Amino acid sequence: MLGETHLEPDEKARMSGMDLPNAYHHAGVSVPRAKTYAVGGRVASSAFARGAAFERMVQRRRAAGLRPEVPKEVRVAWRSLAMGDLSAVCFMTTAHLNLLRRHGAARELMRHRSPVPRGPLKEGVIVDDYDMMCVVPRTMRADEPAEDTKALLRARQACASVGLCPEEKKTFIA
Repeated sequence: MLGETHLEPDEKARMSGMDLPNAYHHAGVSVPRAKTYAVGGRVASSAFARGAAFERMVQRRRAAGLRPEVPKEVRVAWRSLAMGDLSAVCFMTTAHLNLLRRHGAARELMRHRSPVPRGPLKEGVIVDDYDMMCVVPRTMRADEPAEDTKALLRARQACASVGLCPEEKKTFIA
């Protein structure tokens, strides 16, 4: 898609972006969906410490009227979005995009099979990555702010609003 961008002789394209660490593990799912993410076989419930997760399971069983309240066997399941979930990529990309948009980022979004945005900033969101290309004057230095630096600031504020911190080693400007 970036190849569709035409630059004038006095322009250059600079890339900026960021990556959210462990994004799938930060996405919570409902209890019914978590039950589809069974990890391994059944395990005797006596093998588990009676921690917070175990006690919540017992409370849910009690509220549902299930007997026994403490089952003989249980399966371990994740309450986060499993990478093997066939919808995980769509769910995570949509959640990330919605978070960015609520905070004014991802305004000039590139979309597959759609026209490339006309402005100097072209943004893309794929799963937990937020990357962009900004068309700037060829003489602009990397440390000079442009639309991409403003967009990254909005994205950082969006992430901070929900307690996420972008991976510094995977964040780049210009």
